[in-house]
Amino acid sequence: MPENLKVRLKASCIHFVISFFVLSLVSVALFAFYYPGLLGVASGVLSVFGLLIVVDLILGPLITFVIFNKNKRWLKLDISIVISVQLMALVYGLWILFSVRPVFIVFNIDRFDVVYANEVSAQSLARVSNSAFAKIPIWGPEYVGARLPQDQVAAKEVVMNAISGGDDLSQLPEYYVSFESISKDIIQNVRSLEDLKKYNKSNLSEVDALRERYLSKIDNIGYIPLKAKISDLTVIVDRSTGSILELSSLHPMDNSYGVNSIDLNTILRKSSDAK
Repeated sequence: MPENLKVRLKASCIHFVISFFVLSLVSVALFAFYYPGLLGVASGVLSVFGLLIVVDLILGPLITFVIFNKNKRWLKLDISIVISVQLMALVYGLWILFSVRPVFIVFNIDRFDVVYANEVSAQSLARVSNSAFAKIPIWGPEYVGARLPQDQVAAKEVVMNAISGGDDLSQLPEYYVSFESISKDIIQNVRSLEDLKKYNKSNLSEVDALRERYLSKIDNIGYIPLKAKISDLTVIVDRSTGSILELSSLHPMDNSYGVNSIDLNTILRKSSDAK
């Protein structure tokens, strides 16, 4: 192997190792705090993160391999430019992922909704009276509940706004309540694990594995659908306490599940019963 090729390959490998180390630290923080567990897949973050991998882990070292020549007069400048562009791409990509990160997982009438940072408006935050919900979380999503206002006119306005394409109840933090306070609501809306077989006919083995994990208390285990940006998830719940046991990638419904699929009067009745 020619000496020059060896030097370029070594420089490229060093660049690759450094990039891999930095990207590994970033990915640990990203998926541990901001997109934990299945939320990364359900939120569509993997495609953006994949682009970061291509730019920082493949293109950067490849460009170094192409341009590296220890006898080149402007080598340090060229390498500095490559690293600068690489860092700018990384920072820009991370800023995008941070700006659209999940901030709340909201129990909304009879389902969970994942709410993202870019879906909560400053105007809505300004109307929040409970200081616990006056700011969006910095370090990962928080579980909360949401209840329609007691005034029926205001409640209908919220629902109709959601049906017409505006903010849903889950995107309005002025109506948030603590997660502990909606345990009864959760218990009342828990679905049977048997229903999962209807929506996961091609994946019955995973449904059976789920039941097997909770076999000792299977009568107290159910689920509630969770809506996310790209794909829906299944929230496994303890029927007796309303506590969340885990998130599953099993399909909770056989079609898109949103406010439009629920009758307006049913929504208002459920909200009134919860209060």
